[in-house]
Amino acid sequence: MAAKKKYFFPPESPDDNLVFTKFHPSLGFLAGTYHNVFCDIFKPSAKPELRDTFRLFPAMRLYQHATELLLKAIIQDVCGETPPNNTHNLKCLFKRICKTQCVCDALGADFEFVKLAIGELHKADAGGTGFRYAVDKKGNPCFPNMPETVDAKKLFEVCEKLWKALWRVHGPV
Repeated sequence: MAAKKKYFFPPESPDDNLVFTKFHPSLGFLAGTYHNVFCDIFKPSAKPELRDTFRLFPAMRLYQHATELLLKAIIQDVCGETPPNNTHNLKCLFKRICKTQCVCDALGADFEFVKLAIGELHKADAGGTGFRYAVDKKGNPCFPNMPETVDAKKLFEVCEKLWKALWRVHGPV
């Protein structure tokens, strides 16, 4: 019997097309990867003419997921606990890491900013699904609770400030 042809993951490719699918099994490493892709598509130098509404939602989905993974990595690697795998709720995850004093100490002067920024992200998409899905279960548009317009440059700067504060708590992978 002939082998079935594979379209998405063919067994052989030229070397210049190879991408490794096996990597360090760390939530922090994976969080960093999602964050890097967010930066690639949304940082101010990344084709500003394409930084529009249609790019904002996928970019924020990547950012939200990167932040979720980083919070879970902090729970695992800094707090020494098993992170929950049944929530996308950033506010809930942040409250959990705040139970560990060394996390609060590491955030230092950024603690209040991080708390407010996580709260604002949570308010924009409380269930962690608004950026993920285009429509809800009833078929209605599922745009997150966001203002009509957003300053993309400022949004990116705030995203980076939050990311750096949390990354400082986790440390390098």
